[in-house]
Amino acid sequence: MKTVYLFLVIMIAALVSPGCSITSKRLFTAKVPEPISKPAPQTERERQAADLIAREIRTPVVLKPVAVALSQSMGAPEKPLPSSTPEELASSASSSTTDLQASIVAMQKQIVALNRNLIKYQGKEIEGTGFSILGPGMATIVIGLIALGVIFPPVFTVLAFMYRRLKATAATVVDQIEVAANAPETKEAVAKIKSNLSSAMDAAHKRVVLDLKK
Repeated sequence: MKTVYLFLVIMIAALVSPGCSITSKRLFTAKVPEPISKPAPQTERERQAADLIAREIRTPVVLKPVAVALSQSMGAPEKPLPSSTPEELASSASSSTTDLQASIVAMQKQIVALNRNLIKYQGKEIEGTGFSILGPGMATIVIGLIALGVIFPPVFTVLAFMYRRLKATAATVVDQIEVAANAPETKEAVAKIKSNLSSAMDAAHKRVVLDLKK
């Protein structure tokens, strides 16, 4: 009896320990911050600026191929900036500079916010990553079972006997169900049920048709 009491104490201690998995709901769970991505309008403004430089740069001549290559690597803008007249060129250059500076400031703010979150949760575990091992609770259960088997060897014999009996019982139940499903009485009962359902559905259909005609 002392061995049984010792085993019960070990099991209770394992169940109440933090490592034993119990379904729970967490509140105010922090999420991994989203990565910083360049917005489409900013990409368009950069393409417009590179295209404007590639079209209008004249001197020094050696920089013309560099500007063209830069514009090609950025991609063609959807709406190129106008530069037919000196006034349009000045206006396009001014607006492009203003837009690019605003985009740089906005991205810097995003970087600061992201770094703030990363610093806050630096070094903490990310849920869903890695692999699970036995926690303190489950480890205690395993150790308790091993210790109980060493102290009281007949436990494993009893467990093996119970397993064999349960397996045999389950096999017998499955066999009986299969036999009952294939029995003539069962097939006849199923046929009667189908016939009754079919008759009931036909009657209901006739009532619906009659109501519609009225």
